[in-house]
Order: sequence, then structure tokens, then C-alpha cells
Amino acid sequence: MALRFRSDLKSQPTSPLHLAFSHPLSQWDSVSNASAPGTIRGTVRIESKIQPRSLAFSLYSRRGKSPLNNNPQVPVNELQNVVLYLEGRFQNLDAASNAGLPKESPTIQQVNETFIPHVLPIRVGTTVDFPNGDPFFHNVFSLSSARSFDLGRYPKHQVRSVTFERPGIIKVFCHIHSHMSAVILVFEHPHFSAPNSAGSFLLTDIPPGAYNLVAWHERLKPQKKCIVIAAGTNVQVEMIL
Repeated sequence: MALRFRSDLKSQPTSPLHLAFSHPLSQWDSVSNASAPGTIRGTVRIESKIQPRSLAFSLYSRRGKSPLNNNPQVPVNELQNVVLYLEGRFQNLDAASNAGLPKESPTIQQVNETFIPHVLPIRVGTTVDFPNGDPFFHNVFSLSSARSFDLGRYPKHQVRSVTFERPGIIKVFCHIHSHMSAVILVFEHPHFSAPNSAGSFLLTDIPPGAYNLVAWHERLKPQKKCIVIAAGTNVQVEMIL
């Protein structure tokens, strides 16, 4: 599965986060839910060169490339724009529908004409807040097929929110500031993680079975590893992008 960043703002179908496999998993179909869950601990490293985001807008007269960091005074750690997630057959997702929902709504702040964080992984049903921390108007919107919205113009200290009910990749922009962009990844299951600044990540409560562990970055080719989780085991893994 290739997740590609599109630079135009025309309404295009957005690829959902399908549960696909590169290895046969039929031998794990009969795994009992009573088996103790496992854990994946690991690190992710970026060795590939990351190209600047090319943001071409039909809504604006100017066109060009944005730097990796729109605000040069704030250094960017691209490891924190990586998402790790599992592809596989997960049982009882409906019964655990609220297991991956945060108690408080996650936020994508607008500060210094930058969305912070740039990448946000969430579970289906999560509401995301978009507070404006700048002393001028922003207008947050998305044309993504999984969730299109337009929050309108609003000033500093105001917060507007969106609930995401479908899985997929949501590209977020600002009508007023053409260089601003963010990405929201919406999953049907809770088995995803964003690494810390050192690249360490943790996935817990994984039912026994065989899965693909995917390392995703907006501008790099996703990398996959087949991971087998036995009951109660702790798997160590390194992912390289």
C-alpha cells in the first residue's frame, strides 16, 4: 500500500487505509480472543533523503515549494512525522470501539502560520480541535474524500473542531496561508503509534496473530515487516525509512 502526498488542492479520491497483507495469514484466523495480547517495541530511523513539500494551489496566484520547515526558527524532527501501524485481521473491533478514543480531544494548533503537529494519527470517531494561536485569522479546511470540511475564518483564541468518522488520509490546509499543511491518519483500530523524538515507539494490547508493521512518512515510501505475535510476547523490531 502506497500512501502518497498530493500537492494539488483539487478534490481527488483519497486512498483509505486498507488492511492489506504481503504474507498469507490464514493460519491465524482461528486465534482465540482469550489469548494474552502481545507488545511491539521498536525504533524507526530515516536514512532516505526527504524532499521538500511541493504545495501547488489553484486557489492562489503564486506557486512554489515550501521548505521542510516553514518556520526556520523551529527545528523539525522528521521522526515525529512518522506513523507506525499494523495491517491485519482484528477481532471484536466493534466491542472495543471506544478503546482507542482519547479522553480529551487531540489538537492541531495553528502557531506562527504552522500546523502543530504536522502529522496526527487518530482512531475513527475521534474529534480533533483546531485552536488558532496566531494574532490573525486562519481558515482550516480539507478536500479529502474521507472527510471534507471548511471551518471558516476565525481569530486568535477561538477553537473549531471536526469529528472523523471514516478511515483514511486527511490532507489539511489553510485558505489564507498557502504554505500551511497537515496530515491526519484515521484508523479503524487502535494499533498505531507515533515515535518519540529519538524514534522509539510502542504498540500494546496486540491480539496474537500475524501482521504487517508499516512505517509511514508523508514523503517517503512506506516500509513493511511481517510480525508474528504469540500470546503474551514482546517483539523487538527496527524499521528503516
